[in-house]
Parts: sequence; structure tokens; C-alpha cells
Amino acid sequence: MRKKFRAAFDLLEMRGAVEGDDTETLCAWWRDFQRADQGGRQKMVRAINKVSNTRSPKSRRRKGPPRRRKPQSNSDA
Repeated sequence: MRKKFRAAFDLLEMRGAVEGDDTETLCAWWRDFQRADQGGRQKMVRAINKVSNTRSPKSRRRKGPPRRRKPQSNSDA
């Protein structure tokens, strides 16, 4: 499992170097998380959960055009 995480993290680091902004911030968070002890990791996760719980319910809604319903057939087949 650690090899897969490491490969994914390396890819994230490369993307962060190219894309910058949010990807770079996310990479920095994961780098700090890896270096932190158990207590530090718990604090980091609590802080993220606190931020994500303060978002409005609208931010979780599906974006894009509304879904179309299939028309119901009235045939007696």
C-alpha cells in the first residue's frame, strides 16, 4: 500500500510543480501530513473536517444541466 501511495504522491508533486495553485497547496498538506506524528495528523484531519463541515449544502449539489427523465410509455405491450 505504501508503494502505491508514494507513487500517487510523487505524481501529485509533479502536477503541483506544473499546475501550482490548489494542486500545490494539496501537495504541501500531504507532505506535512506524512511528516507529522500521530497527534499532528489527528489535528490536521480535524482541521480539514471542520472546514469541510462549514461549507453550505449548495456546494455539494450536482452542477450542470438538470437530468432529463425518460418518458414513460403508455403502450399496452
